[in-house]
Amino acid sequence: MLWTDKETMDEFFELDPINEDFYEVFVTFREEPFGVQLDAVKVFNEVYYQVTRMVYEHALPADLPKFVNDIKANLGWSYGARLVISMGYFLFLLSDSTKNPINRLTMSRISLNYHHYPYWQPLKECYERLRVLQRSSKYSFVPCPNNATEFKGKYIQWSTITQKYNLSCIEHVLNLWPKIEDKCEIANMIKESLSSGSFISRYGNDYKQIYRFFDQYFKEDSLTLTCAEDSPKYYTYKDYQKLSEKAESEMSALQKRISELESENESLKALLEKKKINGKARRFTLVEIVDYCKGRVEWDDAKDIVAMLNRLLRKKGTQEDSDLVDSIEEEFRQRRYGNTFNAPVGQIVQHADIVDNKKL
Repeated sequence: MLWTDKETMDEFFELDPINEDFYEVFVTFREEPFGVQLDAVKVFNEVYYQVTRMVYEHALPADLPKFVNDIKANLGWSYGARLVISMGYFLFLLSDSTKNPINRLTMSRISLNYHHYPYWQPLKECYERLRVLQRSSKYSFVPCPNNATEFKGKYIQWSTITQKYNLSCIEHVLNLWPKIEDKCEIANMIKESLSSGSFISRYGNDYKQIYRFFDQYFKEDSLTLTCAEDSPKYYTYKDYQKLSEKAESEMSALQKRISELESENESLKALLEKKKINGKARRFTLVEIVDYCKGRVEWDDAKDIVAMLNRLLRKKGTQEDSDLVDSIEEEFRQRRYGNTFNAPVGQIVQHADIVDNKKL
């Protein structure tokens, strides 16, 4: 809801010309000693998404691990977080930060934590060169959400997004979209999620106030033409076809939610089950999984598990958990037989940073 992915680098160049300069630096990261193999479009999308989040959420220093874990989950690897945060830092410095600032302490913490990584210095030199040339960014990192219609038919936890249907939060969500028709689409989705029975039992009598808010919202003169949805007096075949498609879409979303709940229920049962019946409740500790990965001969045998762990730890993991997973990559980077890596050099170097200023 904060960023719409671009599909090509040309779109980023059109978004802001300075992206061409940063892309030139990114291309050099494909060479040794960096060996970055991540797709450029994916990295730039991640950079703009995360910086937009930091601006919109007024990120504090204590929030940084949350962003790091999210980047690891999205890109799969720990070095991706270092690259994204470093690039985002200098892109933001070139923007008009007075309009949409990031907390100064947060920026200071980023500089303190990331200046020693190898990506930092080349990006810093790019930033300083642009400053000398008096070139800056015109992009302000305001939310750039997907088209509202793309959310139709998908299960969305509006109660979580709006902090239990807080009126102020609802208004903030609606204001993410500049177009009136998009605001109306989202407003209708939120209103439809207010299933009265469950809503009343969870949130009390405030539901009447929420309904009044939406009623007033749809009565505004500026929204009348786009939001008024009077039922037609006579239904045509196309009308019934649309209603049928809408019902099927809603049914699909509900079925997806049921599957999610059933899966969650199975997980809870497994956690509560004292006896391991047919192996369903079998659990392995993170340490055991990490040790298993470190015991693999080649990086290819472990990298998919590392990516999975990064995604699973995005919301639930601690910093200690994250460091433990990162140690798998570190193990493969440092593992040698003489001057040769245990895994093929090309597979390891692509994930390698500089350690003690020496190329692994």
